[in-house]
Amino acid sequence: MSDLADIVETGFGAAVLAFGVVAGITVYSTGSIETLPDTVDRFTAALSMTFLPALSLAAWPNLVAGGAGIGSAWKLEETTQLRIAAFVAVYVFLAVVLHSLL
Repeated sequence: MSDLADIVETGFGAAVLAFGVVAGITVYSTGSIETLPDTVDRFTAALSMTFLPALSLAAWPNLVAGGAGIGSAWKLEETTQLRIAAFVAVYVFLAVVLHSLL
């Protein structure tokens, strides 16, 4: 696979994992699976908010997620491709989860 395909696959996997976490927390906290349609709406909105410009006031979860992504990529002593993939995975996961739960 190409480098770009690996990075896109990593970002997609992180988004799927984030949906599982958000849906699990929502169903557990409400005690009902009937809240899943609302969870899907919140997840979709949160996913779109991960691409907010950094100057937006609502983008502070993106800054937190970006800092965590940079920290995780910095610690890796691997290829640049793996560092980028680690950043993308951590950023997408944390940004979506933070936006969904707020």
